[in-house]
Amino acid sequence: MKADFWHNCWDNNQTGWHQDEFHPLLTQLFAQWVGTKTGDVFVPLCGKSHDMEFIRQSHQVLGCELSTKACEEFFCENKLAVDKVKVGHFTRYQGQSIELLAGDFFALDAQDVQRCSLIYDRAALIALTPDIREKYVKQLRSLFPSGTKLMLLSLEYPKDEIKGPPFRVDMAEVSRLFDGCNIERVLVSELSDSKFAQRTLKVSALAEVVYFIEL
Repeated sequence: MKADFWHNCWDNNQTGWHQDEFHPLLTQLFAQWVGTKTGDVFVPLCGKSHDMEFIRQSHQVLGCELSTKACEEFFCENKLAVDKVKVGHFTRYQGQSIELLAGDFFALDAQDVQRCSLIYDRAALIALTPDIREKYVKQLRSLFPSGTKLMLLSLEYPKDEIKGPPFRVDMAEVSRLFDGCNIERVLVSELSDSKFAQRTLKVSALAEVVYFIEL
């Protein structure tokens, strides 16, 4: 999907991936994932996710999002004061305990994310076509040093039953994309109603899978 696709989704309020509450798997596994790490949490392709509100209760948050509309709605809906300034390739939205960079994820460099030791990916990888997934993971691995800990939420459903997004990304693909990393398949949550966020997917089976990945 090209940038125009996502801009059109936001402009037309077609954001079925957005959840109106904290993700239960994040709240359940947060302490286990974070451990003793005190660095900031990076949230790629963050949209206006309420999960960032949960995370910023204990950690500074840095999000990156293509849509300025999504960034503005995040601060408006959460009634947060924000300063907005243009910085290089990005528009920076700075609030208390949270900073969102509006712009192209692939324009980030290591200096932009240097304070982060944790990455939270709830619906970024599964939103991307296979060729862009390769590029996305390569970018993550170039931005962050060894030891950075990623919490990845992926989706699994029978192959070829639907066309994404959201896309099916199974254990074999996660292992291939993150080859050489320490990968732990932490939890599988069966979604018996086939409901993903605000959408009900036309699949015969659906599960969310949580991975902890140490880059």
